[in-house]
Amino acid sequence: MLNRLIFFTGLLFLTGCGLFVPGRNPNLPAPTNWDITQNSAPTGTAPAVSTNSPPVSVSAPAATNRLESEDYPSTWVWLDQWAKRRGIPPAERLALPPLEMEITNGYEWRNSDLKARLALIPLPTFLLHTTNGVLMLQPGTRIAHWDDTEIHLGFPSELVQGQILVHTLDVSRTIEPLLRGCPVRPAGGRTIVLDSDDEAGKDKIHDDPRVENYALDWARRLAPLLETNGWTVFLTHTNALPVPLNHRTAMADLHHPDLFLHLCFGLGESGSARPGLAVLCLTPANMPDDTASSESGDLWRTYPNNRFDVENWEFAYCLHRALAGLPNATDQGLRRSRSQEILHDRNYPAVCVSGGSLADPRDAALIASPLFRQQLAEAIAHALP
Repeated sequence: MLNRLIFFTGLLFLTGCGLFVPGRNPNLPAPTNWDITQNSAPTGTAPAVSTNSPPVSVSAPAATNRLESEDYPSTWVWLDQWAKRRGIPPAERLALPPLEMEITNGYEWRNSDLKARLALIPLPTFLLHTTNGVLMLQPGTRIAHWDDTEIHLGFPSELVQGQILVHTLDVSRTIEPLLRGCPVRPAGGRTIVLDSDDEAGKDKIHDDPRVENYALDWARRLAPLLETNGWTVFLTHTNALPVPLNHRTAMADLHHPDLFLHLCFGLGESGSARPGLAVLCLTPANMPDDTASSESGDLWRTYPNNRFDVENWEFAYCLHRALAGLPNATDQGLRRSRSQEILHDRNYPAVCVSGGSLADPRDAALIASPLFRQQLAEAIAHALP
């Protein structure tokens, strides 16, 4: 009888041990991997973010020769910790966003019983002051600003315990290249290929020769200015006769330039007129496009030109900054997209510049002016000294 009592007592004790879960002593410091839901302070390793973060955790593509992927071992980066590593002061949090941000950036709706009293609550705005510019961003939106230029992040930043988390790709492919400022100094030589034939745009306006002629005139005006700056310049064609795309790209590949510049006066995306100047480069692998054609191409596909993501972005930013200051011109923005197939297979930095849309009456009047085309050429030459 005594042995049976001891047996059941021991069994009860073992069962109780399986159900017992000790609590954490609140007076002890949290371990480095303590979850943010336990009210711990942020540590060097980014904790799990909220469900508003991108649903797929992706790794960075192969780094270019100017940024090393080992610098960003995590998918998300604490902005202030990255800034500290670069000798930059912590981001400044504004009580209210600047007035110009109220239209372009994200907002949250505040619920109210009375629909007439619905009001927009602006999200917190953060400023990061660097030597070459000021980064302005808000959590929950892809739209950010570098000085006066609107840029698009690949993923919305996250606000965790009052601090900003930014995706690794946005740090390495968007923010960090901007720290170097303008002008861009090519790592190799100073050879540039100017491509000025926009066959797609020409087809959409019923073979209107103005597309080719205006773009070619732009390239001809630009070439001597760049040569004065010390560039060796090649044009993919020198007269109004059409040159097939594969011939033009083969000529560019033959020279293996330090920059390939595609000049056009095309239409907007999906064939719709979209007036204004625009500068575009290829989207990095694993990052969504900035443009409406974000479904084009494979999100995870790496093109040969993705080896130059950093250089593409640097050239595109500096070109856009120079062109955006032209009088009477509308700024369509600085964008990344996979829509321009001419960029995909370029094994060197490559950028597309659109001087406007011939389908828009206001743009067409500007493009027809030799003075405007000269201003376009001078702006690009200024960005590539």
